[in-house]
Amino acid sequence: MEDYSEDLKNLYMEFGKAAEMAQVMEVEAGNLALAYVTLAFDPATITDDERQILKDVINDVNRRTLGNLLKQISKIGEISEGIESLIKEALEKRNYLIHKFFRTHNFAINSQEGIDAMRAELRGIYEALSRAHSILSGMTHTLNEIFNRPNISEEEARKFEKKGKRLRI
Repeated sequence: MEDYSEDLKNLYMEFGKAAEMAQVMEVEAGNLALAYVTLAFDPATITDDERQILKDVINDVNRRTLGNLLKQISKIGEISEGIESLIKEALEKRNYLIHKFFRTHNFAINSQEGIDAMRAELRGIYEALSRAHSILSGMTHTLNEIFNRPNISEEEARKFEKKGKRLRI
């Protein structure tokens, strides 16, 4: 990357940030789906069979596309038109980012004006994805609160992650 200009490096950084937010948003959509599914289980009395069912559900969620996950989420309950529209917009922007962004801009990357326009568009995409992530996260948190499920802290999440790695889950 030594022969790339700072502006071009920044363009690629903006793309990376937007792509990361797309993945974070996708994970949160999965978290919301899992929060809903786990309502059928009592964590204090979970059986081995139920544990296997949950592992299968997690694997299924991890295999789904974001669009498919969002369709499943819309079946969970009634979602306001505003929220649904915001999430659909984020899905469209995510798909455009991953599948068409550079192709759409084609030769724009060869000029300063083109790079500036691309970076501005990437910032807008990032903001849309971030808003959708916040909405999905809020929905997950609210669902957990309503049904008296704990919302874990970041520190607790790290502890679970370490424990999961030790157990090879």
